[in-house]
Amino acid sequence: MPTEVSNVLDGNPWLLLIFGAAIAFRFIGGVLAEASESWAKVLGPVGGHRWRDRAERKKAARRSSQAQDYEDMHDEIRRLTRRVNTLAPAMEILEDYLIYDASYHTTLELQMIQNGYTMPEPRHIGWLEYKRQHTFSEPEGGAT
Repeated sequence: MPTEVSNVLDGNPWLLLIFGAAIAFRFIGGVLAEASESWAKVLGPVGGHRWRDRAERKKAARRSSQAQDYEDMHDEIRRLTRRVNTLAPAMEILEDYLIYDASYHTTLELQMIQNGYTMPEPRHIGWLEYKRQHTFSEPEGGAT
């Protein structure tokens, strides 16, 4: 079979040119018809409208996908907002407690020193001192 094709092409080199032109026309025509309604009309008999309809379906699918992506992002923002609103009061209570706890232990330690006692080891440390002693790596995107 390859020998027969070779013999036909050797005798008729213009067939190869026609075949190449048909492939180029198919590709270029499809691109033009997808991009332009007027080219789809010009190429109508050879599939221009089919290519244009395909482009419209792709465009609609892309819009639908984008709309879904936006909806997903809005859902995530709403979820994170609820989470932040839930955590904010708890963090305020924690901050108030840490201040109370530091004050309590400082007062206790001062009273023990005034009465001649020493604090047992390990010595209780407050949040700020604890934070200074430990290195926290900042998350990407800024300070906490």
